[in-house]
Amino acid sequence: MINPIIFLFLSLISGAVELGGILYAIEQQFTIFQIVSIGLAYQLGNLIPNPIRLNRALTILSAVAAACIFFYVLNTTNSFGLIFTGYIFMAMAIQSLRSIQKENVSTTVKRTFRILGFLLAPFAGVAFSAGVAIILALIGLFVKWTFESFRIMRPRVRFLSWVMIIHQIHYFSYSYFVIILLWQATPWASSFWVGIFFVLGWITYTGISHFLKKEHYFKYFIIGHSFLTIVLLLMAWQIDNGLLVIILWIATGFGGGTVFCIGKINSKTQALSKQDIVFSENIGHVVGVLAGMLIYQLTNSVSSVIYLAGLSAALAMLLMVVYKLTTNKVESGWQ
Repeated sequence: MINPIIFLFLSLISGAVELGGILYAIEQQFTIFQIVSIGLAYQLGNLIPNPIRLNRALTILSAVAAACIFFYVLNTTNSFGLIFTGYIFMAMAIQSLRSIQKENVSTTVKRTFRILGFLLAPFAGVAFSAGVAIILALIGLFVKWTFESFRIMRPRVRFLSWVMIIHQIHYFSYSYFVIILLWQATPWASSFWVGIFFVLGWITYTGISHFLKKEHYFKYFIIGHSFLTIVLLLMAWQIDNGLLVIILWIATGFGGGTVFCIGKINSKTQALSKQDIVFSENIGHVVGVLAGMLIYQLTNSVSSVIYLAGLSAALAMLLMVVYKLTTNKVESGWQ
């Protein structure tokens, strides 16, 4: 049972560190661009292990580098550049270690631990990450390693890949900005309540797949992303209404959660391997954050970023329609 326990611990830590870095940046009064950049740093680190796989030595080195950087920051100054670099190394170590553990737990259990990590996020700033980085290095030293070579993978990118990439762009273009909005919508400026509101959006995201049991995955995806598009466009329009933003954020999970349909459809068409899908997700994460940051730089408006997210959700839906019309493999689950 050691490997599943470590895997779930790392899932917990991944949620705490990702959201914790954003909340820490907000508390340190970084600029909006810098706050979102911390999220970008974490997603750059998440390019491990797909498409870049680290060996044991590089994984341990990443954890040690993160620990050294964060301890240095704690004892000197909150240098944005150092914190940005620290979160890249932190994510690299977390994801590399997760990749070698046995994932013989359900998706729901994995996401539950990630959500619990979000609840820890208000307490997971630089000091927390520094301590955890040492634990990651120790895990890297003592766990059984399944490979010892550095490798750059070359997954396939096909049409269905673009549906996943655009879906991920929709979420990551605005997800770190929405944390700032949730902070602004909390009159008492409490990172604890921001964590609660953020988690509520993830509960709807995780829970929706348990209610959609029939094999009508195409219909679920189209309806879900239609709803998602409307919700995001409404959020962008009413961005100054804090209470409504919170409600709409929670509602986005009902539509965004239909991303599981891509995997179900792929299981029928066999267009992509699991590694291909993970690659599409990871690339979409990074491109999404970069796209959101670019739009914000050009417009100086968070509302514009939310509009981008809504349009991306609509584009993912359109691409799925095109995929259905062009594929020749029509199965019972491909309806």
